[in-house]
Amino acid sequence: MKNRGSAGKHWKITYEEFKKGLEPYTLDYVAKLSKGDIEEDLDTYKVKLEILASDYIHKARKVTSFWTMGFNQHTRGTWVNEQAYMIHLLLGKQAQPGNGAFSLTGQPSACGTAREVGTFAHRLPADMVVANPKHRKRSEEIWKIPDGTVNPKVGSHITKIMRDIEDGKVTFAWVNVCNPFMSTANANHWIKAARKMDNFMVTSDGYPGVSAKVSDLILPVAMIYEKWGAYGNAERRSQHWRQQVTPVGDAMPDTWQYVEIAKRFTIRDVWGAQKIPGLDGGLPDVLPAARDMGYSPDDTLYDVLFANEKAKSFAWPDPVGKGFQNTEAEGDKRTIIGSDGEEWKGYGFFIQKYLWEEYREFGLGHMHDLAPFDLYHENRGLKWPYVNGKETQWRFNSLYDPYATAEASTGFAFYGPALKALPSGTLQGIENKEKTGLKNKAKIFFRPYMDPPELPDKDYPFLLCTGRVLEHWHTGTMTMRVPELYRAVPQALCYMNPKDAEKQGFKDGDYIWIESRRGKVKTHIETRGRNAMPQGSVFVPFFDEKVLINKVCLDATCPISKEEDFKKCSVKIYKV
Repeated sequence: MKNRGSAGKHWKITYEEFKKGLEPYTLDYVAKLSKGDIEEDLDTYKVKLEILASDYIHKARKVTSFWTMGFNQHTRGTWVNEQAYMIHLLLGKQAQPGNGAFSLTGQPSACGTAREVGTFAHRLPADMVVANPKHRKRSEEIWKIPDGTVNPKVGSHITKIMRDIEDGKVTFAWVNVCNPFMSTANANHWIKAARKMDNFMVTSDGYPGVSAKVSDLILPVAMIYEKWGAYGNAERRSQHWRQQVTPVGDAMPDTWQYVEIAKRFTIRDVWGAQKIPGLDGGLPDVLPAARDMGYSPDDTLYDVLFANEKAKSFAWPDPVGKGFQNTEAEGDKRTIIGSDGEEWKGYGFFIQKYLWEEYREFGLGHMHDLAPFDLYHENRGLKWPYVNGKETQWRFNSLYDPYATAEASTGFAFYGPALKALPSGTLQGIENKEKTGLKNKAKIFFRPYMDPPELPDKDYPFLLCTGRVLEHWHTGTMTMRVPELYRAVPQALCYMNPKDAEKQGFKDGDYIWIESRRGKVKTHIETRGRNAMPQGSVFVPFFDEKVLINKVCLDATCPISKEEDFKKCSVKIYKV
């Protein structure tokens, strides 16, 4: 663990050094390390590995590798992703029709909402980051706010936020578009922390999930087709939809909630000098600069960010919305009381279109070009970069990507400035601090194998893996309320190998405890189901709040992505 702070550190090595790093990973070593079924003959398994390798290596064969979130949910999840790309890049099977490494994570919106838009703690829109002064300056220019307004200090990732709530460093949290008090590992701690008297938790949701249940305030949210919206997929496809129906009850869109709370803060409240823990000197007083820009200290964040002159230029009604509702722009048939105590009649302008067109500005000419708002309502999604009226099907390939074509008339250009100048050295470390430019080059990483932080022992002899089943999405907040899906899979079961069950004296359907060093839950054993487990491992999906398996899971994280290791921890299993 002493190197966790430098897990993302990298430097240039020679190809000979790279080969030296791979030398220990012989067929014998990899087979012993990766074989999951203890009953399978080792030589038979080696044959499978050789066939797999030959399929990838065959020059005439196109290969696309897909993986889902479980690939990332390890203490070295980022490294594993890098190795998948490493294989494709070494074989010349990347960024081509039929060839590529493709992460299926982000369906439909972890890519769009979190990564592209920049809602992660360290990010700004269009792959920019808060730690980069040039990125902050560009963001401030687009948002028309004073220089120095954007906080350069990276915020906390979700697991750290949970730990900080428990430690009293964070006393207010507002949960949106997720269910973290059920979906975060080691959940016992965080559920108790949320209910501490001095903590105030808010959850915006359309359903009463665990996070809503532990909150002090629940804000009802309009669901997908009860509002205008957009999402981004893993293949860089952005898609939009129009509001189809009126929201239920008092529910309002998420954006309405954000915009309305902006009315509660004047720039006098937030743009003076601010002390920020861990940031030397804190944030500067930008009020004088704000005045020079024409703002009054009594202007609200709503006035500056959401109801400025440009925003109001996007008129509603708009032809693209003909025949469709827009609760945010014009209100709806309900009598909803707004945050000002008056009946809600709408903003009077097309706020969603304004927000999209402003967001577009971040990527235009910066390798992240998005199409104008209206075009997404004429097409079934478009892949960025969208340049000269065309979407980009294969990125970094000069035959398809205009940015690659600009860099290389033929072949490939892995463009982009991030971390493209590196020191050099050997496998042991950096030897020459002088940086070498890697313009338009792809990076092929060597990353060594590392044991997981928790392995089975005599006290906790099984490995627990969590994940999904076909019928239920994530924490089951919506799918457990669909009658057909609930009837099909009404409970999260513990899937176990029949031979393990026999050794433990269990029968199919037995009611058992699953216990780790962090917590325990009860459920039933399933030995004949579709999730056939190898001996020594059990699987419990995490959709069922009555079997809140994340109370058991380990909250160790990947030091780069901060993703938790949901795929392996040690447990013991015994009858209730």
